[in-house]
Amino acid sequence: MNRCLGTAELLDIIIEKLDGDRTSLSCLARVCTSLKEPALNALYYKMDCFEDLLEVIPEDVLPFQQEQPGFNSWNFHRRMARDEWHMFISYTTRVRDIKIEFVDSHMDSVWNVCTVLGWHCSVATLFPNLLKLTVLANHMGSAGQFVGRLCLGKKLQSLVIKDCNTELWLKGLQSSGAPLFSRCPLLEAFECGPDDQNLEYPNASSIVTDSICGWPNLRTLNCGPLEPRSISHVAAMPSFNRLRLALSEETHWPDEGYCFGLRALEALIVDSHDYCSFEKVSKALASLFRLGVHAHPPQASLRHLEVQSTSMSTSSLSTLAVVMASYVFHHTLQKVIIRDGCLFPGRTGRATGISGRDISAWLQTLRPFQRLTHIDLRYTHSPYGEDFPIPVGVLLDCARSWPHLRSLVLWFITTSLTLVDTINLLQVLPKLETLGIGIRMTTDAIMLVVREKLPLPSNAQIDTLAIEHADATDATQDVEPLSTLLVQLVPRLSKVLKEDHSTYAVRADRSPFWVAVLAKVHNQRAA
Repeated sequence: MNRCLGTAELLDIIIEKLDGDRTSLSCLARVCTSLKEPALNALYYKMDCFEDLLEVIPEDVLPFQQEQPGFNSWNFHRRMARDEWHMFISYTTRVRDIKIEFVDSHMDSVWNVCTVLGWHCSVATLFPNLLKLTVLANHMGSAGQFVGRLCLGKKLQSLVIKDCNTELWLKGLQSSGAPLFSRCPLLEAFECGPDDQNLEYPNASSIVTDSICGWPNLRTLNCGPLEPRSISHVAAMPSFNRLRLALSEETHWPDEGYCFGLRALEALIVDSHDYCSFEKVSKALASLFRLGVHAHPPQASLRHLEVQSTSMSTSSLSTLAVVMASYVFHHTLQKVIIRDGCLFPGRTGRATGISGRDISAWLQTLRPFQRLTHIDLRYTHSPYGEDFPIPVGVLLDCARSWPHLRSLVLWFITTSLTLVDTINLLQVLPKLETLGIGIRMTTDAIMLVVREKLPLPSNAQIDTLAIEHADATDATQDVEPLSTLLVQLVPRLSKVLKEDHSTYAVRADRSPFWVAVLAKVHNQRAA
């Protein structure tokens, strides 16, 4: 048995089949000598909760305390002996991926223990084999000493620091040893900034710039505003492929003549704050992709483009559309996400004047991108004016250009779909998995489809729709025919949302009408 289990391939198969099941891995490590080491390696490979790692410390060293009702805390009660340190480190050396969360409180268990470890640990690093470190914090304190001294190592490939005061964190890490880039020379992914995406990133940091320019293997970067020197560095790296950039009206951006030439980029996300306009975002995109004054091919590697900005004029979206048409290769782009914090009189004293014609032109711009799999266009506020939504006919016409589309989400951009519109759209887009457009139906529409015996497509991927029945409070006669139609159209339907594009999707299927419809759908599907 032991000789058989000594085969490396067999061990890998057994561990892989357990798929991170912590209970099974723990049991395996206890009962099987041959599988103990690989099981422990798998058990401690990824630690989503730092407290789980503290369980290996002797109970009399780190007893659990109930400081207040409902509040848990740990702290060291005595010094650990040398053999106890060795035992603890034998577990920490197995960790490859760890997430540590610090709370602004001296009562916080992780904060207490990390403070002691940061100042009194007898080894140079607790995690010599760490590949990925994620730190979530709203307070640094002595935690910076712990992270800087004991977590950063030569093998680290991904570093994520989410804190409101990133600059303070970076200075703390810098002061606790050698420069950041020399302590983590193999870093491939670097992310820092506030945990809440609605909070603005700090200004460009010289520490960030120096670090970025010292990482030759960088592939992913998300750290707010960047200086030209750091962007020029990643532009020269053939392996760099994912950038998240933060802009605001206060952000300094190089003038139009500045060219970076990010030619290998596969994903670009631009977050804008303080009503930063699409014009400024467009200028940044052109600057990122432009190679020089001579003609050049469009961006041939970009697959994912995401922009969050604000329409300041009727030409805002068309400006971005022109840049996309000029710099993005039509046969490569797969996912486009545009979120517009549309201005309206209650906030700015004036409306943007965007009309349905502007949005129709925007959709027409996307027609040549025939490899698109995801389209997500949202206005985060209800736009001003009654002329805004585009006709469904325009949407259906454009949709024929996107045969590979798997996700279509449009908020405040088109009118609600009728039942017939929905049938037509599902016929045009057979691969659709997510449909984020409101559907509004009536008794007459349901009866029309049943009476005319219209041919129905069947989509076995969609499980959620935003539907509203105009007469749901008094439409019990529609439960049977509607459920029969839905079983044919979307047999996996299990959730119904309201069709009003709420920021937080509101469940509509709690009403008696939709409870009855979904129950019928479930029963017919089972049958």
